[in-house]
This record gives sequence, structure tokens and C-alpha cells, in this order.
Amino acid sequence: MKSSQTLTNWQVKRTQLGLSVIALLGFIILLISVLTGKPWLTSFDQSLINFFRGATFQDFRGFLTFVTLSGNPVPVGIFTFILAIISSFLKNYKFAAFLLINVLSFGGLANSLIKNAVQRPRPDQHPLFHLTSYSFPSGHSITAMLLFGSLILMLWHLVKNQTIRVGLVALLAIWIALIGISRIYVGVHYPSDVLAGFLLGFVLLTLSQAFFYGIKWR
Repeated sequence: MKSSQTLTNWQVKRTQLGLSVIALLGFIILLISVLTGKPWLTSFDQSLINFFRGATFQDFRGFLTFVTLSGNPVPVGIFTFILAIISSFLKNYKFAAFLLINVLSFGGLANSLIKNAVQRPRPDQHPLFHLTSYSFPSGHSITAMLLFGSLILMLWHLVKNQTIRVGLVALLAIWIALIGISRIYVGVHYPSDVLAGFLLGFVLLTLSQAFFYGIKWR
């Protein structure tokens, strides 16, 4: 692998930068709507809660419970450290640092700071788990975007076979979405919490990627 080529490939493209700006604006809109109690947000949340907690998804209770537990801090932390160790063993130290900062620093710190600032109570509609922390944004969604988004970045640039690469990236993208859906299904987050977590996670991932690998302006 040529280090100069790898650096160039991993730079943030203008399209991704533009999408991250849109994601940031979307997050800010959701944040303001939560803080000011906008009626449209209540309708948005309740309609999606009714859908994802409805009869259609009841047959997937065991699977969605497993998905949501897989996003808990302990399994995520273990998986992250294993990936970082493997990356270091393969002498890809930059990606190891990139991954650790994304998941352990950005994921945990940003989530905690915003949660305690906003202090949105969690939904109270017969949740499967009873949590005492605040609801906005979804920490599982932020972490999923940062962890699996980092893996998507790695696979996209290191896996040469296009069919395998696209397949793996699609699976990771689906898993990110499933983690968000599972948080709604088990009743511990509003859909707007999940959406906000995805948007913020994408913004943080782009910022971290730009810091480690730079931005390709042309």
C-alpha cells in the first residue's frame, strides 16, 4: 500500500463536506425544536413510534433487542479496542487513533455534554429497558455512525473487489440503521433522538476524517 495514495484517497471530498453541513443544519433544527417544544416534532415522533412499535415489528423483538444491546458501551468498547489493536498490528496507526478518538472521545463526550445540556426526558410508553439518563440525542446512534462509519471508510478504500466492498459497506449501513430502529422499538428514544444522533455522528465523523486525512478541495 502506498502511503501517499492512501492519504489522498482518505481525504474528505467536497460532496461529503457539503452533506455534513446539511447534517449539521438538520441537527440544529432538531435541537431547537426539542428545546422549544415544536408541535410538529411531537407528531413526527409519535407517528414513527406507532410504526416501529406496532404489530409489524413484534416478530423481531428478540433480534432488535440483540441489536440494541450490541450498541451498549461495553461491547462497543471491546470491539473498538480489538479493531484498534488489529490496525496497529498492521501498522495502520493513524486509523487506530482515528477509530479510538471517534468512538471513545467524540461518541462518549459529545453525547454526554448535549444530553445534560438539553435534559430531554426519555419516552414513557412501556419501554423494554428503564434508563435514568436523558434522551436527546441517541448515544447509540452517534456511536454507531462513528464506529461503523469509520469501518465503512476503511473498507471502501482498502477492499479492492468492488462487489465485496459494496456488499460489506451495505451491511454496515444497514446495521447502523437497525441500531437506530432498535432504540425506538425498545422504547428508550424518540425517533428525533435517533435522527439527531445520526446527523451529529456524521458531522463528527467528517470533522475527524478532515483532521486526520485532510480535505480534497479540488
